[in-house]
Amino acid sequence: MHKPTGEQEHSIPRIEEQVTVDKHWIEAGHVQVTTRTVTDHEQVVEILRRQSVEVTHVPVAEYVDTMPQQRTEGNTLIVPVVEEEIVLQKRLYVREEIHITLTESTVPFEETVPLRRTEVVVERNQS
Repeated sequence: MHKPTGEQEHSIPRIEEQVTVDKHWIEAGHVQVTTRTVTDHEQVVEILRRQSVEVTHVPVAEYVDTMPQQRTEGNTLIVPVVEEEIVLQKRLYVREEIHITLTESTVPFEETVPLRRTEVVVERNQS
């Protein structure tokens, strides 16, 4: 393009603003953390199972031809006790049986037990 004669050219400066962001740490206060252990006592109530064994010697006094085996009757284990005797001939004689009876009972159980827990306290100090 061509400018007419006599006109002057003017320039207008272009201005712009720029923003700069900078970060730095500023101490705003302190925090104090303390812990303590607290022991609480809790009552424990429970039913415990207890087993006991009763051993009874039962005389049998019986001769047998073969070795008797252990056997169970109900909750009783029967163990034959055998000995050999010398007579004109040898034979088995059951002298006694041992009866072992298992009984079960429940027993209340109560005890106070210590339980520990930690509590945390946070205190903020402004400075």
